Amino acid sequence: MHPYSFYMEDLRSLLPIMNALAAFEAVASVQSVSEASRRLNISQPSLSRHIKVLEENLNTQLFDRIHSKIRLTAEGERLFDAVQGGLSGIRQVCSDLKSQAEFPVVSIHCGYGLAHFWFLKIYPGLQQAFPDFDIQLSVSQTETAADRLEADLSFVTGKPSGPDYRSDRIMQERIVLACSPEFLNRHGLTSDQLKPETICQLPLLHLGREEYGCIWFGDWFRAHGMDFELTPEVLLYHSYTLMIEAASEGRGICIAWPQLSGDHFATGRLISLPGTEMESENGYFLVSREKQHATERFSALHTFVLEKAREMF
Repeated sequence: MHPYSFYMEDLRSLLPIMNALAAFEAVASVQSVSEASRRLNISQPSLSRHIKVLEENLNTQLFDRIHSKIRLTAEGERLFDAVQGGLSGIRQVCSDLKSQAEFPVVSIHCGYGLAHFWFLKIYPGLQQAFPDFDIQLSVSQTETAADRLEADLSFVTGKPSGPDYRSDRIMQERIVLACSPEFLNRHGLTSDQLKPETICQLPLLHLGREEYGCIWFGDWFRAHGMDFELTPEVLLYHSYTLMIEAASEGRGICIAWPQLSGDHFATGRLISLPGTEMESENGYFLVSREKQHATERFSALHTFVLEKAREMF
């Protein structure tokens, strides 16, 4: 006989006692037929019959009856541990599946910089507009495109090449060199004195090179006819937000996205250096899977996020 046949035979033998096992678990958990009857909203005689069927099927006494009270036997304790673990796991999975069907999960992923300076501001409105979704936001240190493609919606710097993805650019890469007024004063400089030859001699704040496709100081200096290489002692910031804060505290010159710097420029904490602007065809993209747009509600959520992004940037 095929092994699967033995499995089916074992399963068929269990079918008559499935309800009895559920009744047993209810009674054993409170050590009372009357209390279990009240909680399950079924009659005491019905519960007692289920327990009797189970004991006869197993040819084992599961409860000691002491006057009006019951107590699990050693065999009953052993069965209770097994049944409780199994039914508990089944209940949890059923609950999760039901919840998932009622409130589908939509995962959104972006880097700290975009989250800090923009996305967290629209997040409450997004949740209110789509209460039928369980919207889960995850944030990471870097803007590496490869990290993001597991999420339903991903904000990435750099456009993925796969045909299964839809990419909508929300912000073109436009950068400027920036520093704090205090930094210039400390070095006895004015912003119009900062030529490339001078800038390369000053402290520069670098974003980690794992950033996907972003302009870095090497690109900027080459655009101005100068070679530039990182030295081993350079401190790399692996968070755009931390780098912007460091620049506003006077620690050096950074590459900033003015659209993604909060109020640092408006309040004067950072100033842009004249003539240092640079742009590329790169930028931030909102990436999703093409097949998800077959769902009308998901498409509506995608459109909501895209419009909010374009309003801001």
